[in-house]
Amino acid sequence: GISVGRGVFTKVTTSAIQEVGVLTGGMNAEFGNALAGVVTLVSREGENKLHGEAEYVISPSGQRHWGQNLYDNPAHKGHMRWDNADWANETDPQTGKLAHQRMKYTDYIGHQVEGSLSGPIGSKASFFVSSRFVRGVSTYPSPAPTSPFNTRNLATLTFRPTASVKVKLGGMLDRYKSYYVPNSNYEGSAKGMGPTSSGRNIFLPENWAASGRQIVTDDMEHLTMTHSLGPKTYYEVKVYHVGSKIDTADVPSVTEPVRTDKDGWFYLPRKIQAYNLYSDQRYGAKVDFTSQVSQSHLFQAGMEYRRH
Repeated sequence: GISVGRGVFTKVTTSAIQEVGVLTGGMNAEFGNALAGVVTLVSREGENKLHGEAEYVISPSGQRHWGQNLYDNPAHKGHMRWDNADWANETDPQTGKLAHQRMKYTDYIGHQVEGSLSGPIGSKASFFVSSRFVRGVSTYPSPAPTSPFNTRNLATLTFRPTASVKVKLGGMLDRYKSYYVPNSNYEGSAKGMGPTSSGRNIFLPENWAASGRQIVTDDMEHLTMTHSLGPKTYYEVKVYHVGSKIDTADVPSVTEPVRTDKDGWFYLPRKIQAYNLYSDQRYGAKVDFTSQVSQSHLFQAGMEYRRH
């Protein structure tokens, strides 16, 4: 296996999983870097005949929302004055848009699409590809009422030159976007119940955040050769790369002062100059040897080199 670290590939397309294992204690030496438990995933390989699957899941509007509408939250008592024409029609002097707009955040519909395809390539090779797209729905008023573009993908190419040798080339790619602010409790930073659950950011625009957008990309590529020396003994050689990158886009060039409506209660949108840049690239090579010495004795040995 390949250690991908914490927070990377925490969600994998279900159609790409062949086997899942959970180790909570008494782990082998190969998992010596684990602090607690270990979750292992084995991805699927191509089949000897063409095969495809597709799945679509819909989340009807209102299914992720319960209780009182947050625009009627007691925290706003005395501040929501829809019966006052001046308050209801107040505009933002910077944008010219209404300062108080009640969004129907419970009306959005969620979608999830996932598909996979596998099959042979000649008599000695096969392929498997899987992809997933999710348009999630926010439970509360937020900068993105539905999740921005996101995708999870996996692909493998398997080649068996002989009955005892298998070569596998595989990769995974996760990419998703979100709206970015260094802290949602900042005044005028992003639509929601901040700062500190007061709800004073609730009238900020949808599909907007004070510091722009955040883009997260996780990728992993590996080349593995497995050679069976007999019915009970084999060794495996693997080279791999695991990468994780976070970057920001559309970052404003200035930080503007805090702005409020005429009542001085609800915050108006402003720009906040802030960046989030992170990159972790890992390269490694691994050799494992396994032999079932007897019915009750398994011998394993291995060596791994990693470079960050």
